[in-house]
Amino acid sequence: MFQSTCLMLPLIVCLVVNPIGGADASPCPPRVDLVRFQGCWYEVARAPNVFQRRCQLTTAEYRVLPNGQLQVINRCQTCRGRCRSLRGRAGTTNPPCNNRLIVSFPVPFGQLPKRLGRVNYVIHYVSPDYRTAVVGTPQRGLFWVLSRDRDLCPAELQCLLCMARRCGYDTSTLVR
Repeated sequence: MFQSTCLMLPLIVCLVVNPIGGADASPCPPRVDLVRFQGCWYEVARAPNVFQRRCQLTTAEYRVLPNGQLQVINRCQTCRGRCRSLRGRAGTTNPPCNNRLIVSFPVPFGQLPKRLGRVNYVIHYVSPDYRTAVVGTPQRGLFWVLSRDRDLCPAELQCLLCMARRCGYDTSTLVR
């Protein structure tokens, strides 16, 4: 049963999810339930970036705070086996839709402008069961394929990468 679902799900999702018209043509969920979105997400694939160049086994953990913001904890293991983590706070920029977040991370030394520690994210896709997601930056430079499980079946990963491409992301230099 798992294998047939694994093969059919990407086809169904790719047929159902269509880009929304306009300048930001991307298949965005109509509304992201932040309570369901919270929890641990495993990075299955991503665009290469400077701040994760030595990371593997990366996770992102989201927790809804009493004030409605999200606490974000990104963790990874370095190539040398060390654990690295970075804590931040996120707020939605388009409630009640909640598919656009601005995340603030601490800026080193407190001497740089605060805006350098802020990153905008778009949640382009969340599966109906909140098991997989495609998240990226509005400029289309960075994206991540996330899952509640460490691994995805190849067909499901390919469908999520197809969504990332349809959203304007370059998947040719993918890091897994």
